[in-house]
Amino acid sequence: MRGKPGHFYFAAALTICVMYPLSGSAQSSSANDIHRVDFRNFSYRPVCLNWQEAHETVRVKDGSFSRKNPDDPVTFEVTDVVYGDLTGDGIDEAVVLATCNTGGSGWFDEAFIYAMKSSKPVMLLRVPGGDRAAGGIRAVRIESRLLLVERLGSIQESAVGAEFIDTTSYRLNGSKLRQVGRSVRRTLRGERKAKRIEFGRGETSAVLTGNTSSADFYVLRAVGNHTMTVGITSKQRNARFELVVDDFTMAYRKTEWSGKIEGRADYYIVVVSQGGSTDYTLEVTVR
Repeated sequence: MRGKPGHFYFAAALTICVMYPLSGSAQSSSANDIHRVDFRNFSYRPVCLNWQEAHETVRVKDGSFSRKNPDDPVTFEVTDVVYGDLTGDGIDEAVVLATCNTGGSGWFDEAFIYAMKSSKPVMLLRVPGGDRAAGGIRAVRIESRLLLVERLGSIQESAVGAEFIDTTSYRLNGSKLRQVGRSVRRTLRGERKAKRIEFGRGETSAVLTGNTSSADFYVLRAVGNHTMTVGITSKQRNARFELVVDDFTMAYRKTEWSGKIEGRADYYIVVVSQGGSTDYTLEVTVR
């Protein structure tokens, strides 16, 4: 998921969230190039502030907006910007993922889809999200003109304690998103399937190999103040990994990651295929 103060959230330390931006293969270099728009210094009208059509707009600076008024607090964060061609015209659209808090315990997210019209970014529609494990958007990506949205869920429908991911595919049709097929569910951490990573005596790293066309799960117990480094390679160049601790995704679809870890926790590493079968080599180091 992405970032929220004091948490690892779907692009931060929910996130996660860390996310995985994609770009279309063909992109205009003209004034209609949406990559030129600075969505981290931009104005938005989030649903969390407009339940009753208040039409309130916030302007983020460096990806964030904060209003500390105790009677009307607001924190709004842009957690990811993903690019890709949703219409097949060779020109990218942008999907901006954001999260909002209005002083309570809930962090509500949504995504905004923008296209360039007459050299200006125009919002086409919103993608509804939820509150963390209760339908919160973990990540979005664009593949083969489809928008893939990952939402977190729990059996108890609680906002904490995420257990699974539902990935839903949509096709942009004019100003509407139409779902393609059924949502696909995958466990978030794969506790029942995860293979425990063990280092040899006196060693600080482990190398694992495998093959998957979907997902393989590993878990490492990390203790103390150390730096963890994770890297993956594959013959087909289609293997990625996700790093999850508790509800929070610290790395999303990466080939390499390094960061500080503190205390004692189980870190779940999920190896995923970007399409088709993949033969991979996963290396994990803790020093």
